[in-house]
Amino acid sequence: MDEVSSFAAALENEEGIAIGFFLAPAFTGRPAAWERTAERAREALRAEGRAWHLAAFHPSFPEAYATPAALVSSLRRSPDPLFQLVAVSALDAIGDDRDAVSAAVAARNHATAIARADELRAAFQRLHGPRVS
Repeated sequence: MDEVSSFAAALENEEGIAIGFFLAPAFTGRPAAWERTAERAREALRAEGRAWHLAAFHPSFPEAYATPAALVSSLRRSPDPLFQLVAVSALDAIGDDRDAVSAAVAARNHATAIARADELRAAFQRLHGPRVS
């Protein structure tokens, strides 16, 4: 996880950077392996005292619409595996209502996705091609 730690350190050296994307196009593992890699990266960042939240994205994350949380995996499909790093300070700036704000955004996104599910599926199809399981 040295590469992710080095990337986080580089972000910290830039004034005003709150979000970074760590691309890993050479990673060929399945989503579960990418999630395990993400957890190791999170642990490394914590051990080094780096204040970043890390979200994993993968091209083979499942397409699901049942709940706001399930929709996140669909939206986190990407052409290449990647990690999104978000500075804790940026999230803290939202204040004590951070969880409520996140839940409200997730609920609004979910309602939109359900209402426009056919359009969203068509967009995923254009972006990702046919699903291979």
